Amino acid sequence: MPNGERFNTLRWVAASLPSAVAVVVMQVTETTYPPAGATTLLPAVDEAVWALSRITSQLSYFRRL
Repeated sequence: MPNGERFNTLRWVAASLPSAVAVVVMQVTETTYPPAGATTLLPAVDEAVWALSRITSQLSYFRRL
């Protein structure tokens, strides 16, 4: 697992890869759902959503204990 600094340098992957996958899936299934692209992009560009995702992942970790 990369440390926090290394993870932030790779944040562009978190913005581009899920958005590209969402677009490809929409093309393959011949559907259009514009919020799908925004939903995948939002955690990568918004600090508040990014922090929320870390909190929820930590909570899910503690629930497994």
